[in-house]
Amino acid sequence: MTPASHSTPAKLATWFMRRTALNGVRRVAPLNAAIASDVGAVRQENQDRVAVVRGSDLTGSPFILAALADGIGGMKNGSECAAIALGTFIDCIATEAQHNLDPLRWMERACTQANMAVWSKHSGEGGSTLVAILLTTLGQPIWLSVGDSRVYQANGGNLLQLSRDDTLEGQLGKPIEGGRRSELLQFVGIGEALEPHVEYFPLDTNGTILLTTDGVHFVEQEFLARVVFHAPDIGLCAKRLTEVAKMLGGPDNASVVAISVEALQVDSDAPLDSTLEVWDPFGELQVLFERGSRDSAYSAKTTISPTKAVAERDTAVNPATTPSKPTNKGKQPKKSKSSKKPRQKDDITDANEDNPSEKPQLVIEFPRKTS
Repeated sequence: MTPASHSTPAKLATWFMRRTALNGVRRVAPLNAAIASDVGAVRQENQDRVAVVRGSDLTGSPFILAALADGIGGMKNGSECAAIALGTFIDCIATEAQHNLDPLRWMERACTQANMAVWSKHSGEGGSTLVAILLTTLGQPIWLSVGDSRVYQANGGNLLQLSRDDTLEGQLGKPIEGGRRSELLQFVGIGEALEPHVEYFPLDTNGTILLTTDGVHFVEQEFLARVVFHAPDIGLCAKRLTEVAKMLGGPDNASVVAISVEALQVDSDAPLDSTLEVWDPFGELQVLFERGSRDSAYSAKTTISPTKAVAERDTAVNPATTPSKPTNKGKQPKKSKSSKKPRQKDDITDANEDNPSEKPQLVIEFPRKTS
């Protein structure tokens, strides 16, 4: 078995931790999706991590995953925790998809593994939120939520919040008085007490699905609904949501995934090869693997573009693969942060133009598992 530092989750986490521009927007044209992230007007560091993923299950049928993690300020290394959570979550989804055809189980196991990976690094002293949607050919789409990032369904001029914030207000479903309203009841990295919300989308789901961090949805929901409704396409929808949040004060990092429900119509007659494709607001990644292999036994050969930002990391990311049994520290952190469609004119700026040294492609090749 290879060391954790050579595992796929650690490599994904390192990629999510690479140096990037302070903001970026990327259309994922094949999936009719868009991703945007902005540091905001107050914070010095962006601790949000967000991605859209396309892979295939053991039958060769494709799946689409969108996921977003918001590192918790006031705790240890929020950006690192978000990167570990997201990298572990994506890797576990891809691995589970190669071994069973139960997408609900993929989501539950992936969240559990992400939680334990973050806990093993910081023992409950660091954490992140996590929201995700999973689209497959195997049935209804599924959403997952931990913390106070959100899942929305936008249809016409209406915006419906599907997830429930893991705060007192969110769980009670009504405003409360006092200074404990924004404290998280649970987060990825809390330990064995984690109970993620995992549910199927309604059968009549249509329109656009959104994932947002609280740096976006601090804006009144009615106003967000208007922004979504008047956006002419999915890319401008994501871009405008982060821009509006910044114009209204930008008190926190703002990140969005917008994906059309048309993406739910996954073509089961066009199976993908063994490439896991990952997009974030600043670049894209391809992970090559052979069907039926398990990540924990991989011996990895990595080809990395000659980019100093990727090759020389200031912060080492090394989530353990076999953590000791976690314990619940009982933390209740406050959400405070430490300080390919043709492009239209005046439209989205590609992340690589903001950060020209960044080469978007990282290819990881894995040999077959030996018995």
